[in-house]
Amino acid sequence: MEAHEDAFRWYGGIPREIVYDQDNLIVVSENGGDLILTKEFEHYKETKAFKPSFLRWSYIQHSNLKK
Repeated sequence: MEAHEDAFRWYGGIPREIVYDQDNLIVVSENGGDLILTKEFEHYKETKAFKPSFLRWSYIQHSNLKK
């Protein structure tokens, strides 16, 4: 979360939305389409005024195949 704070300072504020891949530092697992976040990230996002959005595994896998 420290990197988030550094980025928010660098850019001069908090964006309305941040798009993430499904990194295991943020997402524990996917349960029927619902993402289960780590306790730390769940708490952090509740203390900040931004909406996290997550890329789906199918999109990430498809993107990697094109490389």
